[in-house]
Amino acid sequence: MAEPGKMQHHARAGGVAFPGVKALYATLDALPYSVMLVDSRHRILFANRVAGRELEALPESLLGQYCPRAVHGCEGPVLGCPLEEAAQEGKPLVREVFDPARQRWGRVGVYPTGFQTTEGVPVFLHTSRDVTVEVETQQRLAHRYEVERVLRRILAVSALPVPLADQLGLALEAVLSLPGIRVEHKGAIFVSEGERLVMAAQRGLPEGARVMCREVPHGQCLCGRAAATGAIQASIGLHDGHEVLYPGIEPHGHCCIPVKDGGNVLGVVNLYLPPGLVLSDDEVQLLETLTAVVGKVIAHGRAEEAVAQGHRGTAANPAPSHVYRHI
Repeated sequence: MAEPGKMQHHARAGGVAFPGVKALYATLDALPYSVMLVDSRHRILFANRVAGRELEALPESLLGQYCPRAVHGCEGPVLGCPLEEAAQEGKPLVREVFDPARQRWGRVGVYPTGFQTTEGVPVFLHTSRDVTVEVETQQRLAHRYEVERVLRRILAVSALPVPLADQLGLALEAVLSLPGIRVEHKGAIFVSEGERLVMAAQRGLPEGARVMCREVPHGQCLCGRAAATGAIQASIGLHDGHEVLYPGIEPHGHCCIPVKDGGNVLGVVNLYLPPGLVLSDDEVQLLETLTAVVGKVIAHGRAEEAVAQGHRGTAANPAPSHVYRHI
């Protein structure tokens, strides 16, 4: 680190000179986070020790450099950099910015100082604090809230005075609405009837899939194998265990999750994936949680429809398949 007098000399060479600059630089240098003085043209006029340490450079070596190049390795202002807006509006601006090179979040503040360089260019105080842990915690909490919202939404459909097929359609919409899951906005819910699956609800499926997959025997294709084995079946393309094909089918993947109630497989939730995509363990675990709630909707709906038809129905005694024929 240069001596204060030398910093003052370097700063004046870079275009800043005003009474008390030496004391100001000493104060900024003592702060525990990154602080720089930059002009509206993104030229670095001062960098404290923390800024130098984060950039793995001597603070003096940063003086006069173009900030986007020195900090981000690019030849223009980075997306979200608040300096441009602060310079135009002449007021302080604080923003959270993601640095893709470092994979870190920073809370960047830009504040007009009221000073100008000897060339008449406005000078701004630029602060940056690493808030990666804070931002990621906020994101996790927000995602958890969304998951709980979707779970409540799925549970609520079982209380609606509509047929089970309509309830499952609403449940499927809720599953597909969850942000952070890399599924396409299309899929289906199948209900087991004996040794076959019957499509009870679907959203966004092409006509070929609606026709060919209206009924699927246990053990056939991905959905049938999920029902027969009670285990998730996944594919990354049409060649990967995808037995049911039809004219005009487009490349895609699947995640087929068995819907269980105790040891019984009540059905299968079939979600479409972009071709080549493999879901993360966290995504799969979340989908299993959502599917378990779908299972409660199926069990409840079957029982209610069985009672409405005047015979003793349970989750193991499904309603007749004509309930789903409107698919």
